[in-house]
Amino acid sequence: MNDEEFAHSITATLNQATRELGTPVTSRLSEMRRHALAAGRDQHRNGHGVLVWTHDHPWITLIMAVCIGVAGWAGFQRQYTDNGEVDIQLLTDDLPPQAYADGDFATWLKSHGR
Repeated sequence: MNDEEFAHSITATLNQATRELGTPVTSRLSEMRRHALAAGRDQHRNGHGVLVWTHDHPWITLIMAVCIGVAGWAGFQRQYTDNGEVDIQLLTDDLPPQAYADGDFATWLKSHGR
């Protein structure tokens, strides 16, 4: 028996069982089916999940927009990672490290245009 024959066999069995149910049961099942389809159409029309919730509570939309904005801003900020480059430049520069600690260093820096 191939798939098509199997599907026809199941369809015939289900149709026979439906005829044996009787009118009250089939009308009730039909009514429930129509109700489920109508509820599905209403739900589809109104939306799902967060969008419906934000429609009922407009202030949530503002909070979500602010949170997304803050997250985006934080994600684009440069983060300093100490990988030793500053130490290497400080130790290999012409000036000794003590010069940076000197109080007159800022004046010297301005006078030499660095």
